[in-house]
Amino acid sequence: MHIDTVAGAKIPWSSWVGSLLLFPLCVYVCLNMGTYTFFDDVSLVVHTLGAFMFGVFGPFMKAAGGTLLQIALPVLLVRFFYRHSYVLGAQVFLFWLGQNLVNISVYAQGVQVHRLPHLADTQHDWHYMLHTLAIPEYDVVIASSFFVVGVLCFVAVVLLPGYFR
Repeated sequence: MHIDTVAGAKIPWSSWVGSLLLFPLCVYVCLNMGTYTFFDDVSLVVHTLGAFMFGVFGPFMKAAGGTLLQIALPVLLVRFFYRHSYVLGAQVFLFWLGQNLVNISVYAQGVQVHRLPHLADTQHDWHYMLHTLAIPEYDVVIASSFFVVGVLCFVAVVLLPGYFR
């Protein structure tokens, strides 16, 4: 059984299974931003690795490195699966990217109000970065930008099967 797309190409119903399974998770992440989930365990490992890897470039890059790798790794995996026309793989890693971006927004927004959850008794990465750049008053704008891009990733997760032929 097939459904029609706007371009007139036929897409099998089975291509939309990932969308049906991931859509509720996308909604959950948006409605419960900041709630710790299994995905955060994985992201924490990636974040820590990024801080370690980029730490050789100085304290600012060490602080930014965790966030950079949290974004770069899922982007690379989405690109890999998309290029190989593996829809579900691209959707899963696009979901992970969106989830990371939504959680990054929580951390970036907390700079001025000191609501930054973290594991160590050290200064938080986002506090350090925004104060070093002398822009702590833009924490809400930066956080909102991360959130919006995360939501756009979730929209792409759901609509992605429509772009594969």
